[in-house]
Amino acid sequence: MNKILGALVVVVVMCSMSANECYALFGKKKTTAPAEEKKPEVKKESTEAEQKTAVKEKKQESKAAESKAPALTPDQEKQRTLREQKRAQLNNSQWPAELLAMSGEGKKQKDILSFKDNRFSSEIYAKQGFAATNYTLSVQEDGSIVWETMQTAENGQLVFWRGEISSDMKSMRGVVSKQKAAGESEDYSFICGEKTIIAQ
Repeated sequence: MNKILGALVVVVVMCSMSANECYALFGKKKTTAPAEEKKPEVKKESTEAEQKTAVKEKKQESKAAESKAPALTPDQEKQRTLREQKRAQLNNSQWPAELLAMSGEGKKQKDILSFKDNRFSSEIYAKQGFAATNYTLSVQEDGSIVWETMQTAENGQLVFWRGEISSDMKSMRGVVSKQKAAGESEDYSFICGEKTIIAQ
């Protein structure tokens, strides 16, 4: 009889409790594990070995591109060497020059032609706004050289030069043409005295 009464008391108590309270009394409450946070992806830095490999591959590509360029023939190589020798002899030199109008009009003009740091300049035309400029050089069969260049002033005027230097590098002559507006030009011939070396 006492056991029956005890069982009835337990049932009554359970009826008055919530489901969670009953579970807490007779067992463990089920819990839900929090969802794991998604970590941002970290970009993997290239290792030192990978960087060296990339540099090596670029060098190999560069060499491959160079190898595709046509090789110079012995004659072309000889010409290039000779041209560089002549350029070195001409560099850092000054030449006193006399300019004479091809029209035959006007007086001779005295000028100084300079080849410094592989750039050409004229004393007369520098005063007119024509800055020093690069020049091309070619060696002729007899050992003489021909140089050419073009100078541009801020006002848009152009000056074209072409000079010929003897094989012994002691004399020079040539022509200069100044292009003006409306297609007009001033053309001169020039002849130079012996060169002097520009002090470094």
